Amino acid sequence: MDEPVAGMTDEETTRTAELLCRSRATGAVLVIEHDMEFVRSLARRVTVLHEGSVLCEGSVDQGAAG
Repeated sequence: MDEPVAGMTDEETTRTAELLCRSRATGAVLVIEHDMEFVRSLARRVTVLHEGSVLCEGSVDQGAAG
């Protein structure tokens, strides 16, 4: 999903995170998102890109710190 919560209210963002968390029970979910609070609410692993190059990869805490 490409920026699934752009323009959403806080309630809509929370409901979307819940839906995505349920969806990953049956497979992988790929989300491209700039809202790091939203990413932290659902991500297990992150890859941080800049101009198509990988800057860092790992857990949410590692990705945010890298």
